[in-house]
Amino acid sequence: MLAPIAVGGGSVTVPADSAAKYQSGFDGEFWCRVVGTLVAVAIAAGFVSPRTIPYSLPIVTISLLVFGRVYGGRWSLRPQLGAVEWTMVGLLAYATLSAAWAFRPSGTIVPLITAFGFLYAYLVIAQTVFTSDRELSRRIAEGLWIGLLVGLVYLGFEILTNQAVKLNLYRALDIPKSWLRPARDFMWENGVLVSIAPTDLTRNIAPVTLLIWPALLVIDKLVRPDAARILRWVLILTAVVVVMKSEHETSKVGLVVGAGIYAFSRYNQWLCNVTLQLLWVAACLAVVPVTLALYNYDLQQAHWLQDTLRHRIVIWHHTSEETMKSPVIGIGAGMMYQIDPAGEKAVTARTLSADQEFDPVAPHAHNIYLQSWFELGAVGAALLTLFGLAVLERIRSWPMRVTPYAHATFASVMCMTAASYGMWQPWFISMFATGAAMFAVVLRLYVEQPPEADVQPPAT
Repeated sequence: MLAPIAVGGGSVTVPADSAAKYQSGFDGEFWCRVVGTLVAVAIAAGFVSPRTIPYSLPIVTISLLVFGRVYGGRWSLRPQLGAVEWTMVGLLAYATLSAAWAFRPSGTIVPLITAFGFLYAYLVIAQTVFTSDRELSRRIAEGLWIGLLVGLVYLGFEILTNQAVKLNLYRALDIPKSWLRPARDFMWENGVLVSIAPTDLTRNIAPVTLLIWPALLVIDKLVRPDAARILRWVLILTAVVVVMKSEHETSKVGLVVGAGIYAFSRYNQWLCNVTLQLLWVAACLAVVPVTLALYNYDLQQAHWLQDTLRHRIVIWHHTSEETMKSPVIGIGAGMMYQIDPAGEKAVTARTLSADQEFDPVAPHAHNIYLQSWFELGAVGAALLTLFGLAVLERIRSWPMRVTPYAHATFASVMCMTAASYGMWQPWFISMFATGAAMFAVVLRLYVEQPPEADVQPPAT
């Protein structure tokens, strides 16, 4: 998880909270509403199809760049960086350098360009909201919770009706069979799409645990207390029902863990932060021996575990063993997409031997910490460790009202990255960048200036 940037490094003036007016004469409040509406649509669209996130995030970013240019305030294409951002830049820079020893350098460069782009989008959004009138943050924040609620309602309807909306839409548009993937999720009879498997919605569920906590903060801040209580429970209960009825097990764990960490942080924020630091260090640095131990204790054969987890244990074990062949610098970023851990092309399906229940080779490790070790080695794992610790250190400087929600979001991110998708998938990276940007927006509602920043208060 990223965290709101330190805009400092120079002197940045934060405008006073008044009705914003553009230098060009246009009503600033109107354009704030436009940006907020874009965010609401983007958030809701992300739940309809998560593959829209890599496109909607740049659209929102461009709209904010235009906003900053027209508004005439402190607008810059060069966002300031704090410790969190520099550690992420260092990680991505090292990943880019790994193209020098990668099996296919193009497999490294392409995803890294995407990752740098999404990092830049986050930086622009965070800096813009902290250097603009708070009205902008209000409207974006409203778009966040409205978009989230609309998306949850849509997902709930789809889950309860076996994806009736998507099924009828695909039929009406006569979508070709070759367009729909993964093919195993779509059932056809005589050339007609008859049903869609529930697992097709797993990606759609993933953003819920990242956005629910900042959305709750928004409701607390912007909605009058009597209505806020009702709206909070509506949002919470809808999210719980949708996630628990879905097939995405990682999101279920992330939601429960996030709630537990939230309660822990409400009890003792300092101790919760230290606990998360220890867990983060363990996740980053001890993932290889832990995943080897899971396999050695034959948990992949424990039928009381879900098949998806058992399969992951097999993948983790194989990847951990192969990690030891290049434990210091790794094999190069993005190489799990190009070659399998044994060094052979893994694009085509394999025939398993009689004693194999699950294929140990996968296009990604389903574990960001392990994939970091495999592709970037100990150097990459160390940089990832520093990044998480920098985030947690920054959270300590935030208002006490915000901290439990930040801790809960961080814990949810830890779960999502521990047993979910691959670290270079564009929709996955953009999802985290969007979550971080939305938290920056919400933080602006609670503080006058970003922590760690050399920000001059508005003139009185």
